[in-house]
Amino acid sequence: MNEEKRFTWQKFASFFQSSGPLHPYRLYSNENYSELPIESISPLSNNTVACESGPDVGLVDIARHQKKGILKVNNTIKIAGQKNWQMPDQQFACGLSTSLYDHNPFTGEVNGEPIADCFAVCAQENNAILSIADGVNWGYKPRLAARCAIHGAMSCLNEKLFEKKLNTTKDIFERINLAIETAQQTIVKNEGSLTTLTISIVCQSNRRWFVCSAIVGDSNAYVYSPKRKSVFELTQGSRNLNNERDMRSPGGALGMTMTEKADLSNLTYSLMEIEQG
Repeated sequence: MNEEKRFTWQKFASFFQSSGPLHPYRLYSNENYSELPIESISPLSNNTVACESGPDVGLVDIARHQKKGILKVNNTIKIAGQKNWQMPDQQFACGLSTSLYDHNPFTGEVNGEPIADCFAVCAQENNAILSIADGVNWGYKPRLAARCAIHGAMSCLNEKLFEKKLNTTKDIFERINLAIETAQQTIVKNEGSLTTLTISIVCQSNRRWFVCSAIVGDSNAYVYSPKRKSVFELTQGSRNLNNERDMRSPGGALGMTMTEKADLSNLTYSLMEIEQG
């Protein structure tokens, strides 16, 4: 680890972490999830109450060399652990993607198409999986990489989170780590390019709630508290706040690099206790 990065981690370790009990909305962040506080969790329910992926059909479409995308989805078979990825519920889980690019005055199409983002949210009775990927650059290959990352991650999590009882937040982070590895394998297998990936899992512990997150790249995750009327970032530990952000570099990425290995330069895990509502 270079001196600048070591300074960053020492700063975050001293500022965000303490040896006492967790405090709501305080961020605990580290490049090694084993160094984060370990909290017990309630048994995870696998009864899905809402899920959605997008834009368009989202993670469902990871076909190679297919520019227009699929128009119809077969909801009789499971894809990434769910039969229907268009089952949003505004109370439990839903998502929305939009483009900030302008419209071409001649064709009427949005410049920058196709959108290279992909998201998926899946809520169970006492837990939820949220993931987002942003293809590096724009076009079909980055979009494919983003969709493959979400497809691979959600496939892994919808299996590994519920195949046996998990007892602690460390168990959650171990599954998130497996999901990142599966996302990378899915991108390489389907010949995608590069993408960021952020995964957050909300879990319960009796009357307490936790969010376990991991980020590769610069797709940040946030928590909004209606009670406190405040927004808290879950991914703040992935970058040095003393440096000006370089919008040309995501800091890390999954996908087809020179060695077919993911660039995990800023892979960061974080834990935050949140409040219900």
